Amino acid sequence: MLLLLDTVEHNHRFTLLRTTLLLVDRGTYFLFMLNHISYLR
Repeated sequence: MLLLLDTVEHNHRFTLLRTTLLLVDRGTYFLFMLNHISYLR
């Protein structure tokens, strides 16, 4: 039972990490595009 809880906790943490990384990646891409657009003007 404890092992199962530990696995769920680990999966939750992993999902949170993946979501954070995805958001950071999207944010970086968005900022890069914004910079590119303002540079072209």
